[in-house]
Amino acid sequence: MNTGTDSRVAVLIMGCTLCAAIVIGCAGGAGDASDVMKRMVRAHGGPDKIEMIQSYVGRGFMKNLASTAVAQSDPFDIYRRGRLFKNRIVKLRDGKAVDTGLTIFDGREGYQWRYGTGRSPVAAWQFELMAYLFPQILAWAQQPDLAGEIVTGEHEYYIERVRYRSGDNIITIGVDDRTWLLKEIQIASVSDSSFSFSESYDNYREVEGVPFPGRFTGKYRNNLYYEYFIPVIKLEVELPDSMFTVTVDDTIDIFQPDTTEESP
Repeated sequence: MNTGTDSRVAVLIMGCTLCAAIVIGCAGGAGDASDVMKRMVRAHGGPDKIEMIQSYVGRGFMKNLASTAVAQSDPFDIYRRGRLFKNRIVKLRDGKAVDTGLTIFDGREGYQWRYGTGRSPVAAWQFELMAYLFPQILAWAQQPDLAGEIVTGEHEYYIERVRYRSGDNIITIGVDDRTWLLKEIQIASVSDSSFSFSESYDNYREVEGVPFPGRFTGKYRNNLYYEYFIPVIKLEVELPDSMFTVTVDDTIDIFQPDTTEESP
């Protein structure tokens, strides 16, 4: 027996086994629900960075879902300060703004407002669910007493899912297990089996050192509800309470078409 060769082979096998163990240990999934949330929080910059993105101004465009012949998009602005928010979408005709639509939650009530038709109510659930969507979900997930479980039987490559019960809502948080960035939120209702809502996040890039999604896609009862892109993000912008109302700036660029012309 060649003991020298056997020793070298044994050392080689041991080295390969050790390397494999290191790779598996580094690339392995999270241990439990708490571990998934900790990894997600770290991936998003930690508590301080997450606090910084709770308020922001975004500018981009929203897809016009009513346009079936050709793909169309409209200018879109979003203002967020904690739970308060305002979305503004501008309707264009021949390159000119002819209407604007706002969705506002001022901390007390939520509503929609259009330049052409005025104010109208919005279903309360749209505002109640804001706490479970980006970016507030990142703060919500840091609660020390959360009791969640990793979802099994719904395997999807590169996605780790954790499910929570919050009042009447069932919240499922999907995290990319390669980057540990937030990928998707799914919300269902205990009392209404027909209700389902989800919001997914893509096109992440860093904004002042914080990962921020550039694409938001919402689905209601598995149907596309909205899709918007916000390539421009500004953090730490002062947003007074007066911003979360209908302001002069919201309508200042509206073009007044000639009423004698036939509407297209």
